Formats: sequence, C-alpha cells, structure tokens
Amino acid sequence: RSSDLLHHTPVLPTAQLDYRTPVERFNLAPLNSTNDVGKKVDLATVNPITLIDRFQGLNSRRKAFVEAMQPYQKSLIVMSAFSHELHAQLFFKIYYTLEDFDFDLNMLSFHPADRKS
Repeated sequence: RSSDLLHHTPVLPTAQLDYRTPVERFNLAPLNSTNDVGKKVDLATVNPITLIDRFQGLNSRRKAFVEAMQPYQKSLIVMSAFSHELHAQLFFKIYYTLEDFDFDLNMLSFHPADRKS
C-alpha cells in the first residue's frame, strides 16, 4: 500500500488496516499520508541500500533519518546486517543513532544464510 503506484488507491479502508495484526512495512515507507496507508506498524524491514540512498548511509546529518523513524517507534525493525561489512556498519549506525535520540525501538538482525534453516 505504500508504493507510489498504489497511492490513493482504495484497497482496504485505513481504519481496517490499522486494526490488522500484524502490520508489516517495507524499507521505511513514509507514513505521512495516513489516510491512504494507515499509521500502524508492528514490523518493518529495512534494506541497507535504502539507508544509503535516502539517508546517505547516516554518514552526515541524522535528523532526517530520526524524523522518518518517528512512526516506527515501538516497532520491530528487521535488517539483514551481517551479509556484508557495510550492512553491519549501517546496522550499528541505526542502533546508536536511535539510542542517542532515546527511541523505544526493537531491532533484529540476521545473516541471509540463517533463513535457509
């Protein structure tokens, strides 16, 4: 539902979407248009490339990232952090940034090989 292609497309009324369990979001989709996509998030996946593209890998200012994360507070954030060294660095940048800004957030990381078992 957060894709630009589906924006303003009535698939499921927002009120119903926000009462579903669980509600999953992908790649930190913006939740600024809650009339279309709802505001509930139980689990969000993060592709490390998204962090590089949208937030310059958290190498400079972190405010835009922190603001984008506001709707995801109290959600479980899942990221493949250990498939590449860069991904592990990004995972820890996210973790420490959110810790610095007193976020109440749970993060889970995994290695892609773990999904095979």
